[in-house]
Amino acid sequence: MVSGLERFVRDLQEDVIDRAFEEGQEALQDAAFADFVLDVITEEGEWPQHELARYRRDRRGELAAWGIDADNRVLYLCVTDWESIGVVDSLPQQNIRDKLNRLEEFLKRALAGNFKSFHQIR
Repeated sequence: MVSGLERFVRDLQEDVIDRAFEEGQEALQDAAFADFVLDVITEEGEWPQHELARYRRDRRGELAAWGIDADNRVLYLCVTDWESIGVVDSLPQQNIRDKLNRLEEFLKRALAGNFKSFHQIR
């Protein structure tokens, strides 16, 4: 018997894969996942409109999406972890720390003017 969480994960995976195919970017399921999640929390008023971005360098930073709340002068940054294996599994704390550290490094380097460009999706 499939649990409610397993059903949710399977449905989410199908939605993300469908979204990636609709946008003609089958190889960018991680971007489709970020877009899906951010669309949901944007509708809830918890995140501003976002732009997808694709940047990851082990020691130089990571970014999946960003958004700006101009009224409150807040920059939102996002990293994600997507696996298309359809298995419910916990994300190890070290993976979370690594992603947040790379995000922090991205921000530091960006504020220092160390980026000429990064790939924005859309």
